[in-house]
Amino acid sequence: MDPSEEITDPRPAAPDGPLGTPRILAIGVVVLVMVAAVAALAVSLFKSDAEASEIHQITYPTLDGQEASLGTYAGKPLVLNFFASWCGPCVAEMPAFEGVSQETLGEVAFVGLAEEGARPATEIVARTGVTYPTGLDTSGELLQKFNGLGMPTTVFISPEGEVLDTHIGEMTAEQLRGRLTELYGVQFDG
Repeated sequence: MDPSEEITDPRPAAPDGPLGTPRILAIGVVVLVMVAAVAALAVSLFKSDAEASEIHQITYPTLDGQEASLGTYAGKPLVLNFFASWCGPCVAEMPAFEGVSQETLGEVAFVGLAEEGARPATEIVARTGVTYPTGLDTSGELLQKFNGLGMPTTVFISPEGEVLDTHIGEMTAEQLRGRLTELYGVQFDG
């Protein structure tokens, strides 16, 4: 072959200009990444809504044998406290929870769930002066659902039904007020 002969590529040349093949591929990749991001966000939002909806569907027996639902508290911040009469830290914190519940009456809902039978739970509720709604989780199923690993466990739930925080262990009134301010914006006098 003579070096002066020009060799031509039999494939058609990529068009020059703004819509050349490399640019089309780059735009395609960007579009795919955006679609994937939107899909991931939609799945995340659906999961949050599903979890929130699930929390509002939870029912439990009250100490007097009626059935109650966490859905009653939809639209309001909720403090869910798991306790038992045999748990010293639970008993120690119950008057503090009662006091703070009275300070936030109408602003934050409190529910206590006992990890024992109705009789000992009723006795400890009366002895500690708790007046907020209480019920039973005798199987420990709800404690487990909220990732409680020990007693007491306190779960902070948003008005939309999302778990914002879970605290395992005793809380003082001051600690509880701090969490309510941090998570829900509740302001306390003094």
